[in-house]
Amino acid sequence: KNVKVVSYEELLSEQIDVYISPCSQQDVDMYNLFHTHKPRCPRLRLCNWSGNNSDIHKYQFGKMQNIFTGDIGNYNIAKSSGKNCLYFFPFIDYNKYRYSEHNSIFIRNYIIKQSQYWKEGWEISNVVKNTMSNAGMNDYVEFDLEPDWRKPPNDNIAELMKDSMATIHIKAKEGFGYAICHSLASGRPLIMYNKYKSNKTYNNWCIDNETSIFFDKYEDLFVKLTRYIFDIDFRKTMQENASKKIRELINNTEQAEALGKFLQELR
Repeated sequence: KNVKVVSYEELLSEQIDVYISPCSQQDVDMYNLFHTHKPRCPRLRLCNWSGNNSDIHKYQFGKMQNIFTGDIGNYNIAKSSGKNCLYFFPFIDYNKYRYSEHNSIFIRNYIIKQSQYWKEGWEISNVVKNTMSNAGMNDYVEFDLEPDWRKPPNDNIAELMKDSMATIHIKAKEGFGYAICHSLASGRPLIMYNKYKSNKTYNNWCIDNETSIFFDKYEDLFVKLTRYIFDIDFRKTMQENASKKIRELINNTEQAEALGKFLQELR
């Protein structure tokens, strides 16, 4: 009840104690605005949130004094720079994204084709689909490469997760991964590219052959996916592991307490 989404124009007209910027460009805008109009907003404190290991913007760690992030690389840089920082995992609605044994033939893709930032991920996902199709798997599995993830207010995501057996998530700049956590919480293992996993926070819960399927070569992925699709006991075990692992590692109550302490120490 104490959180409000405001536009750039509304920022200085509102009685705001804390402004959280979710991207580096907003860091630039808010930092400049804040210092230009500082007498008008003496209580306002600025902080940055980042869930991805994106390219680090000079404002994010140079001028922002309060940083909370779901990416371990960003956290280590912020800590070594003397910032007020928190390694934080946002709230996951475990009731909404609950495990279900229901399985369709769908393997859904999280990456949107039109995004210029995720173009390579979508192209790799498409090769995965074609590899399985060329191997004659069309009768057993259907790849949905462009599900409607962004339909407001995203209420359909939990149902899309449920109506599937796994999720393709091949994205280079991903640290924490909300979609990854939602998929695991739903009991849907991830199909992920080994090339992108170095120094990623999601390695804590995306574990090859336990909660996720990692691949280097498409031929290897075909072997792994064939087992996952046809070995029902193996698939069920992986799905149960996925749902349990994320719940073991991300405790919403503990994260909320840590965030409260961080906010009390804002600079």
